[in-house]
Amino acid sequence: MHVGRGLGALLPLLPLAVAGCAAPPARDGEARRTVVFAAADGGVRLALREMTAPSPGGSDSRHRLEEFLYGPQEERSPLLRNPQGMVVSGGYLYVCDPGLPDVVQVELASGRMRRWAAARDRPPCPVAAAVDSSGRVYVADTVRGGILVYDVRGRLEQTLSLPEPGASAARPCALLIHDDVLYVADAVGRRVERRQLSTGAWQAPIAGDARAGGLAQPSGLAMTPDGVLLISDALAGVVHRVTSDGSSLTPLGRRGRGAGELIRPMHVACAESGLVFVADSARQSVSVFDADGAFVLEIAERGEAWRGFTMPIGVACTRRAHTERSGNAATPEGVSPEYVVISDTLGGRPLTVLELDRGSRVAREDQP
Repeated sequence: MHVGRGLGALLPLLPLAVAGCAAPPARDGEARRTVVFAAADGGVRLALREMTAPSPGGSDSRHRLEEFLYGPQEERSPLLRNPQGMVVSGGYLYVCDPGLPDVVQVELASGRMRRWAAARDRPPCPVAAAVDSSGRVYVADTVRGGILVYDVRGRLEQTLSLPEPGASAARPCALLIHDDVLYVADAVGRRVERRQLSTGAWQAPIAGDARAGGLAQPSGLAMTPDGVLLISDALAGVVHRVTSDGSSLTPLGRRGRGAGELIRPMHVACAESGLVFVADSARQSVSVFDADGAFVLEIAERGEAWRGFTMPIGVACTRRAHTERSGNAATPEGVSPEYVVISDTLGGRPLTVLELDRGSRVAREDQP
């Protein structure tokens, strides 16, 4: 494990420098800028903070940046090569990276990062993760076609195979744990498998609304605060919504290139406020919907102000841990702010962090 300077204190640097990526720190005296994405009515704002920086200055500057971020190291920090699915649990962010291949664990309170799985147990192609109430980490692995279950120390306990995947091998690509049920999106089987964790029994899968053609290619899973299951469909270009009794609600978005439309939605996440974030790898953006399914805004390139994503895949929502240590006070209502983390599999910034605000506090930040 590498000693960090604290993720909270380094949040403004994270879009440029998480996991020691190549972008250097800003020049002396160069101001940090804030890019704000706001809904038309101003009720929802997302602030992305970046450092304006010159081009990389070579391996020496990269090494100095890594030492600044993580302190003196016996081993270099794990560079994220192809980050995909993520999950936040117990003060940690788990990032699945099939390019390593491994799961990288980030301690939110301190910024410590490490290749998490035991060396002999590393997953060959991890793409998504979920954590149960006991701290076990479930990793979807497309090479093994199953779910690898790890203990809290990163040691492999067992491998779960999906029930009757059919003639083709199963391809688990998204996971979710909610109310003692493990949900597994199988892109090949075109369904969401469900396993009750306490009994180990597989339940009837979710295949979507047959009247609408069912699930074409389920690619992401999330649960809303009121218990509606969200299933992003990369081929259909929508996010399906399924209630606890199995009823289908009107999907989020529709296939297309207009506002509120989706082309290839990958992972999906839901904030405590009910806002839904959908990473769209083809649009190179993240679309935001409210709890009622209405389109709110799109997080996309802003010209020279922000270059945007290349291929966003993963998305996770969290509240920053230890806000007092990080110098980030709670809102006047006493509620700590929410943050959205997006993984970009091909971009120069593997992780991007945005602060979510539904009032006027973000608007008072310095803006370009």
